[in-house]
Amino acid sequence: MRRGVGVYEQLVKRFTAQTTDYQQLLSTFAEGLYTEMDFRNEALNASKMQEVLAEADGMRGNRLVIPQPIMELTTRRVLTMEWVTGVKLTTLPAEEVRQLVGVGQEAFLVQLLEVGFFHGDPHPGNLLKVTEGPDAGKLALLDFGLVAEIPAHDRAAMVSATIHLANRNWAALVDDFIDLEFLPRDANRAVIIPVMERVLGPYLRGGGAKAFNFQALSQDLLTTTLEIPFSVPPYMSLLARSVATLEGIALTADPGYQMVAQAYPFVARKVLRDDGSGTAALLRDLVYDEQGKLRPGRLSALLQAALGYVSEQSEGFVDFDAVPAEGASAGEVLGFVLSPEARELQPLLVGWLAGAADLVIRDRCGLQYQ
Repeated sequence: MRRGVGVYEQLVKRFTAQTTDYQQLLSTFAEGLYTEMDFRNEALNASKMQEVLAEADGMRGNRLVIPQPIMELTTRRVLTMEWVTGVKLTTLPAEEVRQLVGVGQEAFLVQLLEVGFFHGDPHPGNLLKVTEGPDAGKLALLDFGLVAEIPAHDRAAMVSATIHLANRNWAALVDDFIDLEFLPRDANRAVIIPVMERVLGPYLRGGGAKAFNFQALSQDLLTTTLEIPFSVPPYMSLLARSVATLEGIALTADPGYQMVAQAYPFVARKVLRDDGSGTAALLRDLVYDEQGKLRPGRLSALLQAALGYVSEQSEGFVDFDAVPAEGASAGEVLGFVLSPEARELQPLLVGWLAGAADLVIRDRCGLQYQ
């Protein structure tokens, strides 16, 4: 197998600019295949997932069930766990699929961006609607044989890249891709930025792409490997597969489903709640334009998303300017802005309000800036 992968890698590097280490991808695949056959390892993974999700701030409500493994009855060849009666999501009516995919997506985002420990195989057989018992109606997540971890640095870079992409800040996006090891540190920006703008631009607000979904974007991203030295880190291939699988389930129930739009509430709460060193800069990038002016629509969309409301009329795969037609009331928004959850946003708003008040006072007093 290594010999075959070696031949394939040589062909890829001969005819494209791609720099992916396919031998490392193979090693990651082989390791995953080996550990997936160890049921005791799977039981330990399930227990760990229960613990990290229970402690995570991003999980709202108790809507996810992970069957409890029984370690004293589990060996490398036998897995014993709590019984769950349920049906596959793909057998449910469209509205139920949409609701439960939302639960699964939130759990996946917590795994991906908050705890850095994610389920690598969320196919339809591993996602059930519980139909009996005290957890009836909840989403059950099964099969933890294939999991992966994401370092905190990479999790922060993913959020940063999403915001820079929405802003069409290609130079900053190149920096994010270098941090994620998609691009080499000596990447030729003069070559890369026009390619990224051409390929990714259509998926942004007003870009005009025919389909706003991850699968279409992934296919178009593959074409960039003909022109730029793009590399896929081992864990990222597993992550891309997981995202595409979840989105595929959602698209069967709702052909207009837009994953990033539905995920924005989680991203908004994470950015507003995170007190990391780069949070203030990310928030500024999100709500201020290049001239340093506040974007009222973007701020409104951010606050509505943080309260769980998203627009059903998003105009791009990544569109952080779409304000929901029906959302939180002014009182709810104000209450959120004044709450501890918006603590990272408050200094920016105070600065903006102070500047606006200064302009009004100067105008009323007939003064001018010196």
